[in-house]
Amino acid sequence: MVGCAKHASAPKQVETSGPSDEVPFPLEDYPVYSSTDYGKSWEPAGMDLPIEVQGSFLEAKGGKIVMGTDGQGLFLSDPDIGTWRQIGTGLPEKKINALHVSGDSILVGLYQNGIWLSTDEGKTWKDLNSNIIHLNVNAILTVGESLFAGTDIGIFKSQAEKLDWKWVHEQDQIVSLQETSQGLIAGSTQGVLMSSNAGDSWEQKDNGGALHNTAYQSGKIFCLYIFGELRISSDHGENFRTIPYDPHLASYIYELIQIDDHFLFTNNYGVHSSIDGGESWDLVFPNESNIFMDFLVKNGFVYACRRNRNEFRD
Repeated sequence: MVGCAKHASAPKQVETSGPSDEVPFPLEDYPVYSSTDYGKSWEPAGMDLPIEVQGSFLEAKGGKIVMGTDGQGLFLSDPDIGTWRQIGTGLPEKKINALHVSGDSILVGLYQNGIWLSTDEGKTWKDLNSNIIHLNVNAILTVGESLFAGTDIGIFKSQAEKLDWKWVHEQDQIVSLQETSQGLIAGSTQGVLMSSNAGDSWEQKDNGGALHNTAYQSGKIFCLYIFGELRISSDHGENFRTIPYDPHLASYIYELIQIDDHFLFTNNYGVHSSIDGGESWDLVFPNESNIFMDFLVKNGFVYACRRNRNEFRD
């Protein structure tokens, strides 16, 4: 257990006054922040976390939040997001490549150590690596009884915990996996892949280069490219359109989410917002010294985990 400082009594939010203003990150460089005004201002939500924590992933687990980090392992919040504790201290690697929560299960991809499962909030862990031929897992997805692992050499599929891994897509490095209303999508270093047969085979849909992430919101597929391009499909991958926004020169797009009628994404310049379904964007929270690596929408809040830009390693 580390420290204690309640989220409800966190310091006042710091607002920005316009896209052209260069402002310091609010208060201090805390690992987790929250916003109640669609990304325009932020306050610390992890003040009891070690200040050196570099966040990578956020996932909801009931009333709690699980955070995966770059080299410091996993942390779990209490339901009020006021106190955090470290979990998974017995894992063989502390750099988290992937995080997925499904019911009582927490699944993590560890840097060069494969995929691991806990069903008791990180007290004990089981490795699921029997019969999988590549151990750098970058994305995890559960769909019904099927478990998918996106790796540096493609996509593997297993039936739950039977560990009968099958290599269902070869070659491409996979960086994201999501379920949509019509199938599955994967982000890769060669663009977007889609499957309409429960992940048994995959088809290339948008060969726009290397993706950092994908998102599926309000029936649209969003492609978040490492060179800053944002592409959208409104017809489930039949056609993709490039959406202009600024600034985006030489910038990853890290994550995109929806809360109410607002869409938010984060890149090296800060937080951008759209209120027209992603067709146009405004920089509502400029910040170039830190990166929001992941967003999570929970109980009317947007939570974000932070990484120091100078320490970012993809």
